Amino acid sequence: MKLKTIPSVLALSALLAAPAFAQDTSASQYVPTEDELDVVRVALTKIGCTVETEDQAALVEEYTGYDAASLEAIVDLLRIYQEVVDATNDTGGITLVSGDCAV
Repeated sequence: MKLKTIPSVLALSALLAAPAFAQDTSASQYVPTEDELDVVRVALTKIGCTVETEDQAALVEEYTGYDAASLEAIVDLLRIYQEVVDATNDTGGITLVSGDCAV
């Protein structure tokens, strides 16, 4: 997987509405486990809670070892849980707002 795809995936999934994830009825829909969510929460916390650059996205990928599809599903679920919000800048990205990153 190319590292360039991670920022796009994270930015795209940050912009997706929660209902879009909930309405996906494909048989191959991946549902992340709580342990996988925790791994991403820890990775996001390690990088300062916000993913806005390719370097930050690459670090999340490195820390988690997850592929783009898995990261997208995990971020979508964290969004549904209201633990991830859009980053507050013009470049896109996401911010974790739970745990040690709670505002």
